[in-house]
Amino acid sequence: MLTFTATSQASIIVSIAPATLTSAPGLPIEIALKIAGLGNGTALGAYDLNVNFDPALLSFQNAQFGDPTLGDQLDLAHLGLSNPLSLPGTGTVNLIETSLDSASVLTTQQASAFTLATLSFASLGLGNTPITITINSLADANSLALDATTQLGNVSVAAVPLPLSFLLMLSGLGLLPMSQKRSKIPGTD
Repeated sequence: MLTFTATSQASIIVSIAPATLTSAPGLPIEIALKIAGLGNGTALGAYDLNVNFDPALLSFQNAQFGDPTLGDQLDLAHLGLSNPLSLPGTGTVNLIETSLDSASVLTTQQASAFTLATLSFASLGLGNTPITITINSLADANSLALDATTQLGNVSVAAVPLPLSFLLMLSGLGLLPMSQKRSKIPGTD
């Protein structure tokens, strides 16, 4: 009697964080491009991804590669040879990074979930834009293709409502001239 066992491999997910973001026109926006579901002998060795957005609402400013806490997980030996690259286009940013670390270093030292890059945008106008990811290629530490799913994000750029305390202050200032007229004593100038 033969027994078959299936290996349990976690699903790799490339996502945008935060998934939903609200901002006001003219304010900077930062989103993180994250990967999760690595581990169990699977490490990321290279990626080529497009991040897509509405160019009428957002303007790409720059990309900071690596995880803010863990560092660049594709340059674990700190050789500075991962060669990350961001290529902006109209409504898209192409992000490319290839690790030159050995497969054994990546497999044993790379985190199972981390930030690939943090993207900075300027908000231009009012509205909503989905932030989508297109996977051009994703490879493991041995240069074999990886399958992954993507999760999109959404950025909403809206007019910022005035806080209630500000509105109360404005109404109080409007009443100030009326109170000065009432405090005058008749017959005095």
